[in-house]
Amino acid sequence: MITLEQIRLLEKKINKTVEVINLLKEENKTLKGTLESSQSKMKDLEDMVNSFKSNQDEIEKGILGAIEKLDCLEDDIEEQKKNSEQAEITKKTTDPEISNNNKPEEEEEGQTVLLTEENDENELDIF
Repeated sequence: MITLEQIRLLEKKINKTVEVINLLKEENKTLKGTLESSQSKMKDLEDMVNSFKSNQDEIEKGILGAIEKLDCLEDDIEEQKKNSEQAEITKKTTDPEISNNNKPEEEEEGQTVLLTEENDENELDIF
């Protein structure tokens, strides 16, 4: 036969079980909220990463375009310099007045100093 004491013991165990279930429900609810918050933050971070990747691609294209333009500009400057030097050499070799006016004047420390009449002030050019 079942005694009153056994029923009270069963009642205590049932009450403890109900308390544990309620605690587990609260913990489950808290964990679900944390999970949803974490997933939301993760999605936001993934969106930011994708945005940064997209922006980085655009930045990279812009930098490469700027480098190309600088390379072209550098090439143009070098070509203009070569053309200018070539024109000066051609002018000196084809103009008899300029090529005959370069006379050695004197030597200083192993260098020949030429007196040229290319400019109005008769400056000395040291080669």
